Amino acid sequence: MTVSVMAEHYEPEHLERWTADGPTAFDSAANYAGADLSDFYVAPVSVTRDSQLLERFNWQVVTADLDKVSQHDETGSHSMGHWVCGWYEIYLIHADDAAALQAADQWACSLADYPVADESAWSDAEFEAVADYWERCGLRERIEALARYGFSIFAARRDEVPEDPTGSLRCYLAEGL
Repeated sequence: MTVSVMAEHYEPEHLERWTADGPTAFDSAANYAGADLSDFYVAPVSVTRDSQLLERFNWQVVTADLDKVSQHDETGSHSMGHWVCGWYEIYLIHADDAAALQAADQWACSLADYPVADESAWSDAEFEAVADYWERCGLRERIEALARYGFSIFAARRDEVPEDPTGSLRCYLAEGL
């Protein structure tokens, strides 16, 4: 026989509880057609249809960490449709899931101080996203970006993003990701 032992109660300092006003700024509980979620806290990350690269990256890192430590079957990701942003996804943590609440509380503090969940992995993700974007760019867009930052327009023919000692070209390309 397996006995499940729940960790002692944890009251988060930096997380919002699901309320009648809604889980996020995007919606209200009146528009949510799911189960009663009043026993849940909302993790400090979310994604929408229109999320940029950093928001999607932080979502992946933080929710993977919360999934590892979660000790409650009902803790997890919830997707909801919405008339403004198409859909959004939030991670809800059951009030009895002390380990996940502690981890999410720490993430909330960490992300408030610095908005990147994992600096080294972020650097890799951004590099890959910029490289993918460059490969999909049309010749005209490549030429415009290169001319803007003083590169030879002939570099537009290459599939690799030209080396840029200041990083300005890569920053420009990453802006819309």
